[in-house]
Amino acid sequence: MPFTPSSWYFFRDEFDLLEEEMDAILYKHERTRDTSIRAMEEEIIEEQTRVEGRYEEEIARFFVHNKEDGAEEDHVLEDDRPLREMLREHCVRDPLYQRAFFWATNLFQWAGREYGKQTSKNRDLFEIYLNVCLVPVKIACARADEAWEDPKTLPVVAKEYESALFYLVRMIDALARLERKIKSLSPSFIQEARFLQRELGRLHAQCVRQQKDRWNI
Repeated sequence: MPFTPSSWYFFRDEFDLLEEEMDAILYKHERTRDTSIRAMEEEIIEEQTRVEGRYEEEIARFFVHNKEDGAEEDHVLEDDRPLREMLREHCVRDPLYQRAFFWATNLFQWAGREYGKQTSKNRDLFEIYLNVCLVPVKIACARADEAWEDPKTLPVVAKEYESALFYLVRMIDALARLERKIKSLSPSFIQEARFLQRELGRLHAQCVRQQKDRWNI
């Protein structure tokens, strides 16, 4: 079934759940008494904040530039019905997003369980626990913007795929370091991550080519 802008409504409901999970991580962090663990977690949280800050700045610069050029166009879906009612009707899922969401959800839950068991906390586990859910978030943003088939949004779509790849590669590196340390780590986590990496790389490259073609016309 093709992806359409209406699919975005389904993502929004799941984003609420992801946001709650992120809040729970930060809540636990604030109550950590061990200063070395707290410092390690704080470093990873601050890194995420910096990365996301740069990402937001780049996206904002694009929209400011487009507005100055008079090229900005709002893509608004006119529908006054409650969100959950629209969800029941517009429950189309993009296949790539679906795979990324299930992979990230399972990996998030696994990392949370393992991290909770440890007395001496593992940095890679916390990085996965904190960042893995951002992979489907970035994919959803890219797919939603891409669905409008508006050439003016190509730079934004490319940046969103690039951001998804950034976090995905970080997850693959962390999983590779954990592979021999934790027996409960399923090989399927890395295998699925490699698949997502190939797909995202292909989509990002395709988007970059489309940008170049547009400027060469």
